[in-house]
Amino acid sequence: MKIISLGNSFSDDATYYAHRILASMGYSDTEMGNLYIGGCDLKTHLQNLIEERPLYEYRTPASGEELWRTAMETNAREAFFSRAWDVVTLQQQSADSGKPETYQPYLNGILREATDLCPQAKIYWLMTWAYQSDSDLPRFAEFDRNQQKMYEAITDAVQKIILPHPAISGIVPLGTAIQNARTSSWGDTLTRDGFHLSMDKGRYVAALAYVACLTGYDITKATFLPEGLTENDRAIALTAVQAAIATPFAVTKL
Repeated sequence: MKIISLGNSFSDDATYYAHRILASMGYSDTEMGNLYIGGCDLKTHLQNLIEERPLYEYRTPASGEELWRTAMETNAREAFFSRAWDVVTLQQQSADSGKPETYQPYLNGILREATDLCPQAKIYWLMTWAYQSDSDLPRFAEFDRNQQKMYEAITDAVQKIILPHPAISGIVPLGTAIQNARTSSWGDTLTRDGFHLSMDKGRYVAALAYVACLTGYDITKATFLPEGLTENDRAIALTAVQAAIATPFAVTKL
């Protein structure tokens, strides 16, 4: 299977452990790519595609201690065209994810480009997560520094814009998986700076959701566990993800 993401630091978080999880399930031949520009929104992604700007850091799985290798100054069109990708994922910049007016017409433009470059691929949407409650990120003020308000704005935008779109095959409910996990004994501690996911629990939950939704594989068979996490942590992560897949637009208390 071949999966490529057009994103930013949030796709970095979601994909970070994905290939290790897949390898632990016996799918070490999975090909992955992540086209990264920090904070990139849909409008900028579309401009980059149309103008063929070589502005991306292109991350692909590595072996050994280094989880990913990076090729600088990559043209997204060339990366899309480089393989017969099975899945393409898209997302909005995190602070704009709860603002449906920021999605169009840029989403339709990207979908046209992606469909032209990867006609055989299914396109999925990564639903981002709300910021940590004590985040000091300036744009959190646009949601009154209220995590629940931001989460609901994100889920509302996805239901309004993404779900009805005929070109999008499905969603990866990262935001709900993280929100579910926050109700567990872990609490609201899943970011490393108020909005990017923590290197252990946060990224693990996101990668499990990414793998489960995009491949359909049984993630309970994954043996990979980030360093420092326990079997109890695994159980919490799996439950958070499974509940998000079953109920993607509402929080399940763990």
